[in-house]
Amino acid sequence: MNPPGLPSVEDLVLQERLKLLAIATTVSGATKAIMVSFLIFHFAFLAIAGICIPFIPAQSAKHTAAESTNSEAKSSPGSTELAPKKESPFAVGMIFGALALFVGLIILAGWTLGGLLIYSGHCIRKRKHLVFIQIMGAIQCIFIPYGTLIGIFTFYTLGTERAKELFNAR
Repeated sequence: MNPPGLPSVEDLVLQERLKLLAIATTVSGATKAIMVSFLIFHFAFLAIAGICIPFIPAQSAKHTAAESTNSEAKSSPGSTELAPKKESPFAVGMIFGALALFVGLIILAGWTLGGLLIYSGHCIRKRKHLVFIQIMGAIQCIFIPYGTLIGIFTFYTLGTERAKELFNAR
């Protein structure tokens, strides 16, 4: 039996678990946001290529016509070879632009997830928004192996009645 005014051992253990969970969630969110930031280099390359490629001058018509008459003269009279089709620079630029857009969306999603996880760690420290923290714990379970460990630890720690009382008291 505890003396009056002192928390029980279970309360102290729960407080320490919540502190560790807040740290782990915050570090996980920051790590995800930093790691997805490395895609900025890919995004920049694809965006610059998508903008610049359409402005690369195509081969002149005179040069292309001379090549086609040369290749016809070299091939046999009965040959039905087709000349390779050349992609227009605009189409290639559009492909690079679409890839840049896709990478940009991945970066935004990663930063959003990282920010939400950092906020989840803040909410654990302040003992508020229990459902939000559990949802973020479920999303963490997707990221094997550490996210799964953090997600399971979230459900294990916040699933107790005492933890629910702590969050409902505020």
